[in-house]
Amino acid sequence: ENEILKALAEIKSLLLSNKKVLTTEEAAVFLGMSKSKLYKLTASRVIPHSKPTNGLLFFDRDEISRWALDAKVIDPKEEAKNI
Repeated sequence: ENEILKALAEIKSLLLSNKKVLTTEEAAVFLGMSKSKLYKLTASRVIPHSKPTNGLLFFDRDEISRWALDAKVIDPKEEAKNI
């Protein structure tokens, strides 16, 4: 039973990686954060999202990937090498 659940999780992950538009739950899983944290980021307009109708939120996978990588932390040792 545990192997079946593991396989289902892997399949779900593969399907998620092929979707362009994500729901709130899918975006939270994709980014590795809670839905609560994601809602806070949307309310403060920090993360790119769409809210077309009925309060539903949608996220473009490419946009949130870029957003997640925009705040890249640079290792001070690596930065010193580039000076």
